[in-house]
Amino acid sequence: MPNIDPIVNGAGLLLAGPFLWATLYLVPVSVYLTLVLMFATELLLCLNWALVNEITLRVTVPTRRSMATSINILASHLLGDAGSPYLVGLASDLIAKNSASVAVKFSALQLAMYCCCFVSVLGGGAFLACSLTYLADCERVIRIEREANRYYRAEGEAYTPPASLQASSCDGDPQQQSPTDNNGGLVVNWDANAIA
Repeated sequence: MPNIDPIVNGAGLLLAGPFLWATLYLVPVSVYLTLVLMFATELLLCLNWALVNEITLRVTVPTRRSMATSINILASHLLGDAGSPYLVGLASDLIAKNSASVAVKFSALQLAMYCCCFVSVLGGGAFLACSLTYLADCERVIRIEREANRYYRAEGEAYTPPASLQASSCDGDPQQQSPTDNNGGLVVNWDANAIA
């Protein structure tokens, strides 16, 4: 499946939502079960780290990749580890209403963290929606690269596509697997001289 990257990301986040809910719900019941579920949740949440960067690089033309990666890093930190603890704490304080009871504060924090389950499922849906246009976006970048190749050939300059586009899972016929491909992915055989 050439569009497997956003599907893996979406599935990981969609599955992480229920696992996170179960982790939060079972905290008072069993510490060991909570730790096992927390491990599974973190594993599912971390499935997308490398794949998000790959998706960003594949759907962005080479001259804009550094900016796209920077925006990706800024947004993920701003909405993730920088902003979410404050929002969860704010929601917890609003639920607890200045209570001095430790049990009330614990329940308030537990309830506030349930919103993370919703955000996880929302993110999974966004990745699955991304999978619908992922191949077309990859092909658009490859077309732009080919046009750049034609331009450079017309100007008499040598042009070699970047390494990220030389072996792409976004191009080619899904029915024709390359004999040198051991991972089940599609391989684009770039020949700069063959492109007219």
